[in-house]
Amino acid sequence: SVGTTGLVVALVGIAVMIAGNVAEFWAFSEEAYGPSTLRDSAWMLFGLGMVALYVGTVLFGIGTLRARALPRLGALLLLVWFPLVYCHERFGSYHGSSTISG
Repeated sequence: SVGTTGLVVALVGIAVMIAGNVAEFWAFSEEAYGPSTLRDSAWMLFGLGMVALYVGTVLFGIGTLRARALPRLGALLLLVWFPLVYCHERFGSYHGSSTISG
């Protein structure tokens, strides 16, 4: 189902984000950032994990809405929270906080 797929994608995204963080800050912390370094590749791994987390959370929200497994408001928050935070941080004013009230 869509919810199960979303949960798996979100969990894989979290694991990839953790792997990217460990690689960037512990394994390749002595390297400079650059287009062909392993540290930059680890940073890209973190970014791909974040995208997977966003996509997985939206899919999980759709699945819980369809299955009526959570209250409607909870499912809607799963569906829209990460896209709203992303749009706020990408296009809105950023003041060092990842909250929408900001």
